[in-house]
Amino acid sequence: MIKSDIKFYPSTQIQADIDFLHYQIKQRQVTLIPGTGLEKLIDECNQYLGLKENDPVYNTRLKPLLVLYSFTDTLRMLWMKRIDFAIHPWKRKISNFCTL
Repeated sequence: MIKSDIKFYPSTQIQADIDFLHYQIKQRQVTLIPGTGLEKLIDECNQYLGLKENDPVYNTRLKPLLVLYSFTDTLRMLWMKRIDFAIHPWKRKISNFCTL
């Protein structure tokens, strides 16, 4: 499959979700660790955005997009409902990209 075949998550929406994630990171004063967690997720999604329309896309390229989609969708729902969420001292690994 090539990038132009991917219709479920347009590049403009991916960029908007990355921007929203950066906004939430700034609001919560989160320090990102390079090469891990959210920083890795953002980097891998930006790498996807850098692909040309006829570049091949493999399942390993789609995984970060699916994580970004579901994560930002959840954050957006909480934000729109004005439900405050914060960083907790405990951590739980939910994927290679995100630790709560």
